[in-house]
Amino acid sequence: MSKKKVGIILIIILLFAGGFFVVRNRFENRMEGVNHVEAETILVSRGDINRTITASGTLAPLRDRSQSFSQGGTVEEVFVEIGDSVSAGDELIKLKSSQQELNLIQARTAYQSARINGTETEINERRTQLEIAEEELEDRTMKAGISGEVVQLELEAGDEARSGETAVRILDETGYLVDLNIDEGDSRLVAVDQIAEIEIPAIPDRIYEGVVTQVKRVTEVVNNVVVVPAEVRINGNSSDFRPGYSVDVEIIVESVADAIRVPVTAIYSDGEESFAVLVDDEGRAEPVPVEAGLSDGLQVEIISGLEKDDRILVNAFQYSQRAGRDDSLGVQFGPPGGR
Repeated sequence: MSKKKVGIILIIILLFAGGFFVVRNRFENRMEGVNHVEAETILVSRGDINRTITASGTLAPLRDRSQSFSQGGTVEEVFVEIGDSVSAGDELIKLKSSQQELNLIQARTAYQSARINGTETEINERRTQLEIAEEELEDRTMKAGISGEVVQLELEAGDEARSGETAVRILDETGYLVDLNIDEGDSRLVAVDQIAEIEIPAIPDRIYEGVVTQVKRVTEVVNNVVVVPAEVRINGNSSDFRPGYSVDVEIIVESVADAIRVPVTAIYSDGEESFAVLVDDEGRAEPVPVEAGLSDGLQVEIISGLEKDDRILVNAFQYSQRAGRDDSLGVQFGPPGGR
């Protein structure tokens, strides 16, 4: 074989070998990137954990009273305007009452006569007629049924009032409620006196507190969904509130105060036990069995197995995937306090 051919063969062999080493090094570098995970840690802390359910509803004043006349008639005088504040018992609207006044005079005269000359039966009948006449005259003047603000006024002097039609609406806005519809699956968890957080989309960037004041025993069907009506009383008041505003409510149905807690991602399971991964000062990781308690979906209570200020992996799933192969994760220590 000529020297020229030998040289060509040697060059080919060297090129092949060089290519092999380049490919192998690239593959090893990629695998090292896969296996060397920068594992973030956190210090175990204490804090409250709340289990909540959510529901939607509408804002309503503490009391809302629509008033109408039991009998129709011509309006003689209106004593209020929209926006006026009234107290229970204040006069609102008066209907003309000349006929009722005449009826009362006649009934009173008949009663007095019966007391002098009538039998006991006649006296009782005339007394009843007198009481009816007094009530009919009194009903010609509408009085406020509650204290509050006049927000609706449908009549003015000279109008004809019709029996049963709303003439005045009064709102008691000294307090506000939320009328809720709770999903039937969550209803068993909700009880009177539970704390609620309330958000009103029309009033952004504000969260109000309240308390559950009523959970009804009956169900309703809303948009083909079975719900349980409930009521939440908002603590305090605001001039920004308007009846009918849509409301989102989060009710705390279970709570643990000052619990040892960790992120839910810091716990993994082998199917039988739950584990967290402790990390020492040199970055060595060691799984420890833990007993988990209440969770809010982000944090979980640790009943046993960890103490405050233990350093653990934030994502224990990384460790569980590598378990049995390599326990020397590349650990990235978090700042003091685990934050």
